Amino acid sequence: MTPRALDGIRVIDLTRYWAGPFGTQLLGAMGAEVIRVESADHIDPVRYMFPPNGDPGEKPYDRGAYFHMGNRNKDSVVLDLQDDRGRELLLDLVSISDVVIENFSARVMGNLGLEYETLRRARPDIIALSMPSFGGEGPYRDYVCFGEALEAMTGLSHLTGYPDGPPMRSSGAFTDPASGLWAVYAILAALQHRNRTGHGCYVSMSQQEGYITLMGDMVMDFTMNGRVRSRMGNRHPSRTPQGVYPCKGDDRWVGISVETDEEWQALCRVMGHPGLARDPRFKHLLGRIGHHDELDDIIREWTSGLDHYRVMKLLQGAGVASGAVLTGEEVFADPHFVNRGFFEESDHPNVGRLPHFGIPVKLSETPGGTLSPAPLFGQHNRRVFGEVLGLSDNEYEALLAAGVTAEEPAFSGDDEEGAI
Repeated sequence: MTPRALDGIRVIDLTRYWAGPFGTQLLGAMGAEVIRVESADHIDPVRYMFPPNGDPGEKPYDRGAYFHMGNRNKDSVVLDLQDDRGRELLLDLVSISDVVIENFSARVMGNLGLEYETLRRARPDIIALSMPSFGGEGPYRDYVCFGEALEAMTGLSHLTGYPDGPPMRSSGAFTDPASGLWAVYAILAALQHRNRTGHGCYVSMSQQEGYITLMGDMVMDFTMNGRVRSRMGNRHPSRTPQGVYPCKGDDRWVGISVETDEEWQALCRVMGHPGLARDPRFKHLLGRIGHHDELDDIIREWTSGLDHYRVMKLLQGAGVASGAVLTGEEVFADPHFVNRGFFEESDHPNVGRLPHFGIPVKLSETPGGTLSPAPLFGQHNRRVFGEVLGLSDNEYEALLAAGVTAEEPAFSGDDEEGAI
């Protein structure tokens, strides 16, 4: 097997839902050994979400597409961290690992007796990352939040929607994968620091702050101009025309964004209306901004008779930014993705062949990618407890009997966020 950039790095993954698992999956794609520690009593609810064809089937906790999306390239072990022996075994794993990552609410690790100082006693140079929604300090530290609500607390919801409508959430909890990327960034920096100094570190991260850094234009508009950005629908403050326009077919659309006068002139030529570019209402940016509704009507009339890919190719050929609005089905069939080999498949024992996204970065010497499908619940108990920690079969069976570990969840059904 081709060596990978993070070969030899072992990560103890205590994360749930999407934010943390997305980040640890990326570490696994680059070769890190990621051991996902799960709970039989507080199973990650995403294990059940979106089973194939809506069929929960046998062992539904192993079939959720949401779980498969964020947990490839990992092992799964089960430990009761509220049990003394369970905590001892986790600390045994920490003693031979490089990174511990969790996204519980801020109070949980302390309540479990697994705060950073305890982890350090197990391994002095351990890197521990905590990524609660609002960070480990401040008045909101103990608040529990999901990505959809966290969007509201970053200002994103305020900007999303139409001028005459209320704030709206995005179609996905995009604070989650953004937080996962920040976690990877911090872990790689901490590993480099340890390589240079021999010292580990504690990383305290706020998912809320991580996403706000991606909204710099909104923040700078207020700090520099004293202006609170308002909702604009699909429009842009300095690009006109810009919008999403209907195309031929059922629910087919295309996005168009014009920045310069030259691009506007090119759009007019492609539409077969070159004279529009000389119209005093539309000739320059400020005029186009003031007559955006009229422009939308003109563009809509043209796009509605054409295939969305056709519009994209015509405009891209003329130097105008444009993109077909792809459905989920079209994304998987898109010739560009197919050509680049972006989508991969893995063979899962409970689901079968699963298509999924790969990773968008390609390292020439240490390529990353899917090494294994998302794990079955507790699938790697025997390997980790036996081969990694050196427990005998009898010792493992005793752990099972005592409920310190498990091979199936205690019950099937979503529970609370996991805060203790």
